Amino acid sequence: MAIRFLANINQPAPGSEPYLTDLSSITLLKDLLPGFNVSSNPRGFTLLPDGRVVFGAFNGSTTELWITNGTEAGTVRVADLLITDPVGTNPQFLTRVGDSIYYSGLGDDGQELWRVSATTSVRVKDINPSGDSNPEGLTALPNNTFLFSANDGSHGVELWVSDGTSTNTTLLKDINTSGSSNPQSFAVLSDTQTLFNADDGTNGSELWITDGSEDGTTLVKNINPSGSSNPQDLTLLPNGKMLFSATDGTNGVELWVTDGTFDGTMMLKDIYGSGDSTPRDFVVLPNGTALFVVTINGDMQLWKSDGTSNGTMLVKDLQFDSSAGFLTLAGDKAYYKSSGQLIESDGTTDGTVVLTGIDTPFEMIALPEWLGINASYNYFEGPKAENFVVASVVGSMAGGYGIKGTTFVITSGNDEGYFALQNAGNFYNIVLTAAGVAAGAATIDFETGPNVFALTIEAQGLVSQTNVQTITITVKNADEAPPVVTPGQAFAYAEDQAAGFKVGKVIATDDIGVTSFAIIAGNANGFYAIDNSGNITLTAAGAAAAANDFETGPNKFTLTVRAGDGVGVTDTDTVTITINNLDGVTLAGTKKKDVLAGTSEPDVLNGKANKDTLTGGDDADRFVFDTKLKNKWADIITDFQVGIDTIGLDRGVFKKIGKAGVLKAKFFDIGKKADSGKDRILYDDKKGWALYDKDGKGGVDAIKFAKLDAGLNLSANDFLVI
Repeated sequence: MAIRFLANINQPAPGSEPYLTDLSSITLLKDLLPGFNVSSNPRGFTLLPDGRVVFGAFNGSTTELWITNGTEAGTVRVADLLITDPVGTNPQFLTRVGDSIYYSGLGDDGQELWRVSATTSVRVKDINPSGDSNPEGLTALPNNTFLFSANDGSHGVELWVSDGTSTNTTLLKDINTSGSSNPQSFAVLSDTQTLFNADDGTNGSELWITDGSEDGTTLVKNINPSGSSNPQDLTLLPNGKMLFSATDGTNGVELWVTDGTFDGTMMLKDIYGSGDSTPRDFVVLPNGTALFVVTINGDMQLWKSDGTSNGTMLVKDLQFDSSAGFLTLAGDKAYYKSSGQLIESDGTTDGTVVLTGIDTPFEMIALPEWLGINASYNYFEGPKAENFVVASVVGSMAGGYGIKGTTFVITSGNDEGYFALQNAGNFYNIVLTAAGVAAGAATIDFETGPNVFALTIEAQGLVSQTNVQTITITVKNADEAPPVVTPGQAFAYAEDQAAGFKVGKVIATDDIGVTSFAIIAGNANGFYAIDNSGNITLTAAGAAAAANDFETGPNKFTLTVRAGDGVGVTDTDTVTITINNLDGVTLAGTKKKDVLAGTSEPDVLNGKANKDTLTGGDDADRFVFDTKLKNKWADIITDFQVGIDTIGLDRGVFKKIGKAGVLKAKFFDIGKKADSGKDRILYDDKKGWALYDKDGKGGVDAIKFAKLDAGLNLSANDFLVI
C-alpha cells in the first residue's frame, strides 16, 4: 500500500495548512486557520509512540501545539497554555523521548523546557528563574534521557541533561567557564556516547563527546588549531562512525568522519578542492548509504557516502538552489525539496527523480502504516506435550515503526482455535490456546501433523490504515536427544596468569549444535567464566586469588558445566582445572648465540640479543622477548606447546599491541603480511615464523623475532603483553 505523508503545503486557498498526500495527490487534513490569505503554517511534525503526530501551528494570535491521528476529527489543539500571550506556546525543537514529546515552549516563566503526553502539556522545569533558558537541540538518548543546551542565567549557554523530571533536569557540564560554550549539533554515537559541537573558550567550536557524566564530557579533537572547525550535521552510519562537515583551516568546509576518538577523526574527502563543499542535510538510507547535499561552484548537488573516500560520490546534479533541504525518510527513499521541486532518491542516479504530482511541501513526515508481519514463525514441539502451556508464545508482531495502538485480529486459518493474539503493549504475541496445548494437538506434536498453519491477520492502526496479510507458522520436529558433554575433560595452567587467560575449551556435541554453556557448580567465588563456545577463562577475581597462586591453594577446582542446544535440552558433566607451580628456572641469554634449556617445571627463557635456541621442556613455559628486534636475531623455539606455553611481548619493544595481559585478537593474524591496520603480531603457519609489523598495514616488512614449528594452531591467547 502507498505510504501516506502529513505535509505543510501552500495552496491559494486555504494557504499553508496540514495536508495528507500519497505524492500523487493532496487532501486537506484540516484548515486550522480559516480565512482568505491566512495560514496556520504547521511545523515541527513529530511522531508519538501511539502513531499520532504532534506539531506546532499558528491560530491567528498564538503558536500552539496540535495533535492528529490522520483524520479531520482527530486533529485537535493540545492545550492553550497562553491564550492571552501574542506569541503563544512557541513550541520549538520538538523531540520524542520514550512515550513523550519534549520541546522548548513559552510560558509565564519565559521560554523553558516542556513535555507533552497524550493531550496535556506541562513545564518540566523553570531552568532560568530570572528570564528565558531557551532550551535548544533536544536530543534523545538510548536510556530515555535527553541532552540539550540551555542558559540558567548563571553559567551561560551550556550542556544540560534531563529524564523529564524537574529534579533530574541538571547542568551536565559548564564547558566554557568564562562564557557560553553553545553546545549544538548533538548526535548519538552509541548507547553511552554522544558527539556534539562546543566552544570551551580556548579551542573554538570543536568536536566534543559525552558519556552523560561531567568527567566523561571531553574534547575529541581540536580539528582547526587556528580557529573553529565548527562541526555540523553529525550523522551516524551503520558501521558505528559519524559523518559531519568541518574545516581544518586548510581544506575548507568538507566531509569528515569520526569514531569518537582523536585518531579516528579525520577528513574523509575533500570534495571541492578549491573551496567549501559544505556538506549538509544528511540522511542514512536503510541500506546504510548516507545522502547529503554539497555546493560546487555555487551549484548544489546530491551526493552519497558509505563512510569511505572511494565510496563518496555524486548521485545526481539536480541543480539544487540555496533553499534545498531534507524533508523526510520513508521506506527506502529520501525526500528533498529544492527550487519548488519535490525530489525522491533511493541513492542511485536512476532512482533520483523530480516528482511532479504535488506542490513542494515546506515540511513533511511519513505517517506510520502497518508494514506487515514477519512472513513466518517457526517453533519446536516440546520434548513432552506437558511442557507447552496455555499462552506459550509462538511469535510476535508489531505495526510499522513499532507503533502502539495497532490492533490485530485473526480472520481465518484458525478454525480449531489453536492460536490467539495477546496484546503486549508495543506489539502482539501469537500464543497457544487451551485447544492448542491439548493432548495430541498438532500444534505440540510434530508426528500428529499438520505441521504448517496459515493465519490471515488484519491490522487496524490509529491513523485509519488497515492491512491484511497471511503469516505461516511451522511446527518443527524437536531434538529430543540431549547434547553430550565429553566426560573426563581436564585442563592445567601455570600460576600467575592475567585476567582473561584462556584455561581451556569444553567440548560438547549435539545433533543440532550446542548453543550455550554455563558453569552451574564449583565456581562459588567466580574465579572462572565460560562463553557460549565453551571457552573457560580466568576472571579478574580468579587472577587475584587462589585460582592463580599455587602456594595459596587449593590447586585444583572441579567445575560442573552445563551445555544446551537452544530448545530446552541440556547435559552436564564435571571439568577439572589444575594450577601448576611456576617455580621453575629463569634463564637469560647474552650477546652471543645462546642455547637455553628449561626444566620439567614452568620456566622463563629470555634469549636477549642475537640468535638463540630456546627449549622450554615440560610444563607451561614462557619465552620472553624484550630486546631490540632484528631479522637475523630471530630466536628458535624448539618445543612450543600451543595453549600451554606463552610468548611474552615487552611493550617497550612491541608498540601498539594493547594493554598488559593476554594479547587481544584484533592485534594478531595468521600469515606473513598485515592488512587490517591493526595486525601487529603475525604467525606464518607455512614456515613457522612469528613476526612483528610496526604499522599493522604491511607497509613495511615485518620483522621476524621467533621461529616455531610450522602448522601450529596458534592464536592471540598464546601471547602475553608485558
